[in-house]
Amino acid sequence: MLGTDAYSRASVGHLEALRAALRREAPELVAVVYGIAGRKVILHVTNPSCGRIAENVSVRNATPDGDPGQFLWSWGQPIAPVTAPDEAARVVRRVLALHDPGTSR
Repeated sequence: MLGTDAYSRASVGHLEALRAALRREAPELVAVVYGIAGRKVILHVTNPSCGRIAENVSVRNATPDGDPGQFLWSWGQPIAPVTAPDEAARVVRRVLALHDPGTSR
């Protein structure tokens, strides 16, 4: 069950916005929001074309000092502000995309 406290509801809202952005920006990826009791809510993103490529995105919500909050990689590094889910979707897509050796990045 997804969390029902205000922090969890905000996290779910941000992750759902990112999931919607991924559907637009990277329809080849599969994204599912998971919540585990007593733990943070995550967006598990996979590339079905590469079964082992996946990432768990979480959220650091807004802070009193004016930080709007951030989407975070599983190791805690920021991806993009929660106010920019399309930007975050492009970054996640770039990381989880298949790389064709015949093209340059």
